[in-house]
Amino acid sequence: MKKIKQLLNNNQGSVTVEFIFIFFLFSVLLIFLVDVAILQSTTGKLQRTSYSLLNVVKERNISDGGKEEVTQADVDKLKKLAVKLMGETDDKLIDITVTYYGFDPIKPQDPKSSSATRPEKKLKSSTSSTGSQCKAAYSTNITDAAPLTENFKGSNRYAAIYYVTVCRKMTNLFKGLTLAKQDYESGWLRASALGVGR
Repeated sequence: MKKIKQLLNNNQGSVTVEFIFIFFLFSVLLIFLVDVAILQSTTGKLQRTSYSLLNVVKERNISDGGKEEVTQADVDKLKKLAVKLMGETDDKLIDITVTYYGFDPIKPQDPKSSSATRPEKKLKSSTSSTGSQCKAAYSTNITDAAPLTENFKGSNRYAAIYYVTVCRKMTNLFKGLTLAKQDYESGWLRASALGVGR
C-alpha cells in the first residue's frame, strides 16, 4: 500500500503524459482545420464553376441561332469546360447536370378585354447529365421564376430557365459538421445555379 501511495505522489513523467495529450488535441484540431479549408475551397470552386457554366448555357443560343434546348452533346462539352475550370486532371471526379425549362408559345390577348389574365404556362423540360450521381440541390417549383417577356417579334412569351448543377466526388472527415445537407449527397459535393435565358 505504501508503494502505491508513493507511485501516485510521484510527479516524474507527468510532463510527458501532458505533452502527449496536448499534442493529440492540437493534431485533431489541425486536421479539422485543414479538412474544413479544403472543403470550403472546393465548395467555392463548385459555386463559381456552376455560375460560369450557367452563363455559357444562357449565351450559347446567340451563336446557335436562337436554340434554347440543351442536348447531351452540349452537356458533354460543358463537362470538359467544368473539369478545366475546377483545375482537375481526372474527369471522373466531376459530373454536371443541366435542366432546361422551356415554355410553349402563348396566344396573344386583347389588352382591352376585361378578362385578360396571365397566360397559362405549358412546360416543356429536359434534363441532361454526365452521371447518375449528380442531382440538383433543390427540387422546388422552379417554373414560377419564369418571367413573361416580349421577344423580338413583338409577341409575349415566358422566358426559358436553365438550372445547372456541378458535382465533385470528394471524401471528407468533417463534412457533416460544416456543410448544409443539400450541398452533398453520397460522397458528392454539389453546387447549383439558376438563371433565365435570353
